[in-house]
Amino acid sequence: MPRFYALVKKVYTSRFKLKITWLEPNPNDQGKIAWYNKELPVACDALQKRQGQKLFSGTS
Repeated sequence: MPRFYALVKKVYTSRFKLKITWLEPNPNDQGKIAWYNKELPVACDALQKRQGQKLFSGTS
């Protein structure tokens, strides 16, 4: 199960670089909020964009 989710904004084919925005859980009911607050893994749920963008390179 993935621990991190990202939205790919742009793919640079030269030197394989990605411009991404990290996504974080956005629980929408009390059970999911309690699960998230216990720092348990979250998958397949509502996600929201985290502030800021990153440039990721698979070669560095």
